[in-house]
Amino acid sequence: NAPPPVGAPLITRFSTLEDVTCPGGTAEVAAAWVTQNAQAVNFSVDGQPLPAAAGFPTTGTGNIAVPCDGTDHKITLTATGTGPAAASSRSVNTTVSTSPATPTAPTSRASVTAVPTTR
Repeated sequence: NAPPPVGAPLITRFSTLEDVTCPGGTAEVAAAWVTQNAQAVNFSVDGQPLPAAAGFPTTGTGNIAVPCDGTDHKITLTATGTGPAAASSRSVNTTVSTSPATPTAPTSRASVTAVPTTR
């Protein structure tokens, strides 16, 4: 494998929780990432892009919504910029809680900036 071209986006760190216990519905999975030379990052879950993905910072932390259905889900981070895009994926196992207790969830949220679209 050849190194990426100079100036191409690079993901130097991408981590998520590996196991999440939740009551069903949707779980917020804590993630942290560091990129170089990226102009934007986008996330997808099981191949489906997140609606607010355009607002994530190129380096930062945030919560990624995944279905809480007792199965594994693949979270993919894609960094874009000049040159070929870089991508990295992590697997998250969700376990549906049978306890009526409220699960503990990360409280930090990624900054999301709405970008108006023109038609």
